[in-house]
Amino acid sequence: MVKRWAGGSLMACALLVGGCFGLSTNGGTGPVRTSLGSCSPSPCVEVDIAELPALPELVASGAREKIEGEVRRVLYAPLDVETNAPTLDTVMNELQERLNEYDSVSDALVAWSLTRTAKVLFSDARVTSLEVTNVGYLGGAHGFNERTLMTFDSQSGQRLGVADVVANQSQRMLNKIVEAEFRRARSVRSGQSLQDAGFFILPGQELPIGENFALTDAGLEIQYNPYEVAPYALGETRVRVPREAIAPLVKTELQGVFRPGTAPTLVR
Repeated sequence: MVKRWAGGSLMACALLVGGCFGLSTNGGTGPVRTSLGSCSPSPCVEVDIAELPALPELVASGAREKIEGEVRRVLYAPLDVETNAPTLDTVMNELQERLNEYDSVSDALVAWSLTRTAKVLFSDARVTSLEVTNVGYLGGAHGFNERTLMTFDSQSGQRLGVADVVANQSQRMLNKIVEAEFRRARSVRSGQSLQDAGFFILPGQELPIGENFALTDAGLEIQYNPYEVAPYALGETRVRVPREAIAPLVKTELQGVFRPGTAPTLVR
């Protein structure tokens, strides 16, 4: 049984796996770019975890804590441990524990890695969208590649769902457009069911639209990660609904975001 590291005992892992973090975690907020383990000849984990992105000035001061809390929850999400307050230190401890489970090079693949990034995609006085990625390999049959899109009210910090952006009377039209763009992205011909094309969508069943979406300068983007609507082998699907298609569907208070002749503020 693997013993979990208690807070303040991180230095002990240096005696076990030659170095542990290799640099400070800045109080558990990142960024961190280091390796756990000696790497030669012992197995190691290459770690690259970004810090929380700076929110634009257009985001209200009262909304910042809420938005940063949601981003932190994804960026520093633990591997196994259940916690309501995820931190960078928690992730690093878990990585160290996984590495400590192996007794020799032959027991583990050397090319382990964990890379997490976070950035603001779009922001104006009404909405702010961010992206968090989680990519790597930590043993098992294959690696992982996840992308989380989050959209917030720039004034309240509330996480928005598609129903908060698109008018009620336009939901059915949005579903049709999203499926059409999904089919285009995955080259599924008209008349072929998504199930026959390998997706977890039964004939007659609508393609689900969750909270994994963002507003961008191009329009609306919806992310489907591996296993959400398809087996791992089919990978991710990114659905992009152009500005001209989404603009007539959004709620009145958000019409200005996609007003013809204007472009949203894309943060690069």
